[in-house]
Amino acid sequence: PPFCHGVVVWTRLTLPEQPSPRVRVHWRMARDPGLRHVVARGTVATDASRDWTVKVDVTGLEPGTTYYYGFAARGRSSPTGRTKTAPALAEGIGMAVVSCASYWSGWWNAYDRIAERDDIDVVLHCGDHVYDTVDPAEWLRARNDRFDPEYVDFRPWRNLDEARRRYALHYADPALLALHLAHPLTVAWDNHDLDGDADDPLVARQAFWEWTPCRPPGPVTALDGNLVPADVSRDHRDMRYGDVDLYVLDLRTRRDDVTILGAEQRAWFEQGLLDSAGRGAPWRVVVNPIPLAAIGLGGSLYGGWTDRPGDQQSLLRYLADNGIEDCVFVAGDAHGAFVADLPVGPGAYDPATGAGSAAVEILGNSVSRGGADETIAEAWYRGLHGTSPDGDRERYEALLPQAREAARAVEDSLLAANPALKYAQWRDHGYGVVRLTADEATLEQWHVPILERSRDEWLGARFTVARGTNHARPAV
Repeated sequence: PPFCHGVVVWTRLTLPEQPSPRVRVHWRMARDPGLRHVVARGTVATDASRDWTVKVDVTGLEPGTTYYYGFAARGRSSPTGRTKTAPALAEGIGMAVVSCASYWSGWWNAYDRIAERDDIDVVLHCGDHVYDTVDPAEWLRARNDRFDPEYVDFRPWRNLDEARRRYALHYADPALLALHLAHPLTVAWDNHDLDGDADDPLVARQAFWEWTPCRPPGPVTALDGNLVPADVSRDHRDMRYGDVDLYVLDLRTRRDDVTILGAEQRAWFEQGLLDSAGRGAPWRVVVNPIPLAAIGLGGSLYGGWTDRPGDQQSLLRYLADNGIEDCVFVAGDAHGAFVADLPVGPGAYDPATGAGSAAVEILGNSVSRGGADETIAEAWYRGLHGTSPDGDRERYEALLPQAREAARAVEDSLLAANPALKYAQWRDHGYGVVRLTADEATLEQWHVPILERSRDEWLGARFTVARGTNHARPAV
């Protein structure tokens, strides 16, 4: 992810066979797509211990500036990537919000649409960047069309090599490549990034840090300039993104009996928020893989904050008690598009004015994983046929139109039951956009199809959040 004066760039060296135990990779950063006006260059090393990946922290750059970069090794060159350093808030900051991109569940049209946009400065991925398992109702595509639960690319990974292979499967999709080539990206891990069937839980975490273009938190070691985290087990991190403070939370591996964050991460997060407000940062953006918002379903569905309402409320109470305002939580995991105020308690909340709200949250939808309509269609299919749909796409998809109407009724009931919930769309897929200025945040929900490749997209909703209100209002 970018700072004002630096940015991390990433690639993987993929050759028919690796010619030596270690390969030196040359990189350059330039002001033009032809890479002629070079502002920085260097050489790093990679080897099998890094799965031939390369991650370089390029510094000494100008704020709010678009750069182009490329890599070369063994007579081969990478595609040219585009990146951008963090802009000042006065210029406006655009953030795309994505989550839940199962390879097998659908086409990643959302990534293509984001890649085409010039108003996005950074992409925030809220987790499930890769998937360990294939949903039984979502056998839409498979590598080499092998819909075989025993095939290595159609089942959970079992070791480090297979976890790395899963990233390679996802990154072979041209839409994800286009996203990486167009914008800087930061990623939080969630359950599907981590689970798999490997005996060692660090397997998935090592592959995550090798294959994502994220600056590791804490100490790093360098393999001739190639960034390697000293501790692959840690994901929570913070950074100054221009004038904005950005936090990435780990809601899966640190939890204890008291808090989903675990005591150490909770204390780190609270102190970071307090310090941010104390130095007058205008906005705090929190990549929160599991929603804080109570969207009306039992928390066990997500294994997150709503499993622990006391934990959820104590965090929001901490914000309110310490005067920490202007926090925008961006979340995933729920496979739907939601916008919500985050009240400290239901009794003190006024849905018309937002009084009593401690922050706002946008769930930026799933890129491809099934929403309420797919879940309902799967349940109906099981009731009709006594088994999961698996590869029976024809009979399963025949249920989707009616399931979409049932999902619409679920959305209406959620909105009626929770006045802090401002938008609920659990049928379509897509991405969110957060735009920040000195005066307000704008939250947008964009929708795209997933059952076929398509250039279609449509704006589902737009809300504004004025500084100091912690309240999402429909945009006029």
